[in-house]
Amino acid sequence: MADDAAPRIQVERFGGFGGFGLPGSRVRSLGQVDLSTLDPADRATVERLLSARRPPRAGAGADRFVYRLTPLQADGQAAAAPGVEVPEEALPAAVAACVRDELL
Repeated sequence: MADDAAPRIQVERFGGFGGFGLPGSRVRSLGQVDLSTLDPADRATVERLLSARRPPRAGAGADRFVYRLTPLQADGQAAAAPGVEVPEEALPAAVAACVRDELL
């Protein structure tokens, strides 16, 4: 991430067996994480994912989750920088743990 990037990201989870977050779903899976609270290796992984020209692709298998990482500004609004979608196996567990499911 660039030096002027927001220290927080929004994390949204999609897919899986229940199709969470997809059109027609009654469940939204969403969270936020402050990058300064992550250990250095996890923070580096997130920064690498956000700055990658090509995010990693999901491995073979059905019913996997995909996470959308969106940088946030200080006011909580999405930053101008685009977010990125990554497979569950590419995301640090500490980041995935911030996501909470809610019924719509």
